[in-house]
Amino acid sequence: MVQFTREYPFFVLDGTVKTGSVYWLDDHVPMVEIGYEGGGDDMWYQAATFAQAVCAAPPLLPRSYVLDIGQLDSGAWAIVEFNPV
Repeated sequence: MVQFTREYPFFVLDGTVKTGSVYWLDDHVPMVEIGYEGGGDDMWYQAATFAQAVCAAPPLLPRSYVLDIGQLDSGAWAIVEFNPV
């Protein structure tokens, strides 16, 4: 079983991360303000960097999608899933 300690959704258009938020953070769903884009959360910035690296792969994905990135218990980043916008 895969356990994620945190999960971030990123909205992608034309291979570029446009914005993102946070779904899951240390065993709870955090409350964040509208327009949240990291808010000083260093892990959000790490997740956004990983998400942009995934988007830089050859264009096998649709023009727009939501890319969910999660951090594993080990600290490594992984793709959770892709979803339509």
